[in-house]
Amino acid sequence: MSSPLCFRVGRGEIVAKLDPFYYRADFRHNLQVLTSSAYPNCALGDIVKDIHYGASIPPKYADSGTLFIRAMNIRDGRFDLSDVVYLDESVHPNLDRYRLQEDDLVMVRSGVNVGDVCRVPAELAGSINGSYSITFRVSQDANPEYISQFLNSRFGRLQVAQVSGRSAQPNINSEEICELRVVIPPRPIQDAIADKIDAAYRRKRELETKAEALLEGIDRYVLGELGTEWGKPPDRGKPVGRGAVWFGTWRQDVKRLDPKRYRYQREGPPPQGLRRLGDLLTRRSEKVDRSEYTFEDLQLVSLHFDGSMSARDVKAWRKDIKGALWFAYPGDLVYSKIDARNGAIGLVPDELGRIAVTSEYPVYQVKEGISAEYLKIVLRTLQFTDLLKAMAAGHSGRKRIQPSELEDVLIPVPLLDQQRKIAAEVQHRRERAAALREEAERVVAAAKAEVERMILGEREA
Repeated sequence: MSSPLCFRVGRGEIVAKLDPFYYRADFRHNLQVLTSSAYPNCALGDIVKDIHYGASIPPKYADSGTLFIRAMNIRDGRFDLSDVVYLDESVHPNLDRYRLQEDDLVMVRSGVNVGDVCRVPAELAGSINGSYSITFRVSQDANPEYISQFLNSRFGRLQVAQVSGRSAQPNINSEEICELRVVIPPRPIQDAIADKIDAAYRRKRELETKAEALLEGIDRYVLGELGTEWGKPPDRGKPVGRGAVWFGTWRQDVKRLDPKRYRYQREGPPPQGLRRLGDLLTRRSEKVDRSEYTFEDLQLVSLHFDGSMSARDVKAWRKDIKGALWFAYPGDLVYSKIDARNGAIGLVPDELGRIAVTSEYPVYQVKEGISAEYLKIVLRTLQFTDLLKAMAAGHSGRKRIQPSELEDVLIPVPLLDQQRKIAAEVQHRRERAAALREEAERVVAAAKAEVERMILGEREA
């Protein structure tokens, strides 16, 4: 039986390329499925009115001006404008031929998301797309949103994968785009497909917005429950720096002439309910005996900016990790001296078991009387991460937070029952947010599955 990885190609079947990849069984099956559709199909070029490459622009961007759409802004049939740049047309003249119009279709022509297609909505008309994408328009008989969704479906994706294979990176050109086969249902069905996908993505955005609101409200909830002045400027004392937050540094403790280091200063004892982080932890210094353990015996990890940890597969023969290693156990607090200010601080999860870290990652046990889950929540608050950014010292790019400094940080510590209540509520919000995001993905997946049946003229099962 043939498969995408093992199949035979007869001499008479070689029609386009001397490349076995081109003749994969799933590619050929995809084209057979399209020909079995209840509706006619044609080459995309038969309905394309105009097609051209985007503008080749040197990376000289402005803070405002004409929106410049890059390949990274095109994802899954929608424009992602979370990271955008602009062009100053006095610096980049003669761009009119690249100016997008409403209902243009823009396809990524190179890279990891080659083949992603978006229809240009009215609000993006007048923007410019870059040379890593290709712009084309279709005839008035075709709904451009339908054509976009067809090309983003598995029917279009498999065709793009078939022709875009290259030795370096995937790439598709305008001629290959025009050779893609598209199914053309009657216009009412095209419109219904476009409406179904549009409704699915609207629902997806609604669910994702609810999920984001739950997560963004965690800090406010935690501070509201703690009922302390933690994270707020003091009533008296001189604020130093910009956008500062108070974390309980007193004038008698000033040891460096670095105003950013202290943010706010205040005389007097610490507010009630705040305790040194170092009083809640015990430094663990269990050194790995390298004469007894190879890398195969150790569980090395990566500590990410969201506080999570994942296993690293380091071969036993690797010698690039030099110096001492230290053990850490499930529930231990581990932080990166360099990247703690970016969020690289968290607890070792149970599923990793005992791990090994370098001296750049101090290890602490959490003492009894403090909920590890509550502590993890405090470490993820904006108040705490803002403080770490202020504390980091050293050369630019290699600033570190030393253990003695981290241990001096004051955090609010309510009674254990209150800690557990806060931890349970935060966990509930995170689980609810995750469920909303999963539902958002299911809504779109279900719509796409139904669209594929509609393209083939099949009824819903």
